[in-house]
Amino acid sequence: MFAMCRLPCSFMSHAVLGSYCVQSLFGDYDTREHGVGVQYFAHVNFAPQQSSELLEQIAEMHKAHRSQRFYLRGGRFKSMRFNR
Repeated sequence: MFAMCRLPCSFMSHAVLGSYCVQSLFGDYDTREHGVGVQYFAHVNFAPQQSSELLEQIAEMHKAHRSQRFYLRGGRFKSMRFNR
């Protein structure tokens, strides 16, 4: 059984990491597919007691990750951009 751990981080760190998670789970943002707002990922928990403000910030950042895939290498997120 795994122990639950928490690492303190700022609002913006939660937003950036959350946007990477959303990009990984849902791919590129598409208004036709995801709609407007945060409904398409609102069921995902990114932070304890997450606020609607955090979810809105994650949604805005997700839009900027177009054609990017994120992976973890050496303990750091790396980004790969794909040309379409």
